[in-house]
Amino acid sequence: MVLLNNNYKLCLGSETIKKIHLGNDLVYSVADSIKLLLDEVPIASIAYSIRKLSTAYTGFCLRLRRESDNLEQDFGFLNGYLDSESIDAFLGASTGYVVKWYDQSDNNNHAIQPNIQYQPKLDLSSNKPALLFDDNGSNSFEFNDISNIRTLFFKLEYSSTANQVLAYLLGSDTNYDFHAGSSGVFFNTQYCSPFITNGTIKLNNSNVAANTKIPENSFVFSINTTGNLLADRISKDRYFPDRGWQGTYSELLIFSDVIDNLTTSNINQNLIDYYL
Repeated sequence: MVLLNNNYKLCLGSETIKKIHLGNDLVYSVADSIKLLLDEVPIASIAYSIRKLSTAYTGFCLRLRRESDNLEQDFGFLNGYLDSESIDAFLGASTGYVVKWYDQSDNNNHAIQPNIQYQPKLDLSSNKPALLFDDNGSNSFEFNDISNIRTLFFKLEYSSTANQVLAYLLGSDTNYDFHAGSSGVFFNTQYCSPFITNGTIKLNNSNVAANTKIPENSFVFSINTTGNLLADRISKDRYFPDRGWQGTYSELLIFSDVIDNLTTSNINQNLIDYYL
């Protein structure tokens, strides 16, 4: 038996054994040896992703609206990844917009956007699909309030053609804990919560300041706060129509717990290994 990246593989010589039966009973399967991210850290308050995050999760990944006729359909995972084949068959030559991003935690706090004007597009141009928020900063999702946010992880890409408006990662209808900075920086250190500026922020697993410029490529980003934050939406600041994320979202994990430094680094590395 070989341990590889915290996963066990049962081998006979150089060959991997996929299943073992004892009589008619299946006593070992290679699937049993594979652990996903939330199997290791199962305490997330919210978990949105285009990959499967928990072996126990049996729900959908997202709900799409087909632009050509506005028909909606849910799509799940195939071998741990978003079922792009079924999506391609559903869309044909049309474009797909995301109506709902399903929460893979135990809390069923799904991100929704019923208004077609504000729905992000599903970007299928690469082998890892992503939710594309337009360059006007107007796309967003809403979810039930979380008022005790302490640790967050993101997989993002910032648009190189963005209008450099305030690129909010998360927002709320009542406050601006995640107040974005102008000229393409992550946070405005005057207006965002001091629990962010006094916390630990990592860009691709390296510590950075709150007012660091957002890179114009794919990256992994995490925040360990020094106190509770509030959010109820992905992108979009309060009632402002053009303060929102510009680029793609692939994954968002929110924890109400303080995640220790080692586990934070391990989660960041998990995202880096998968996406970058």
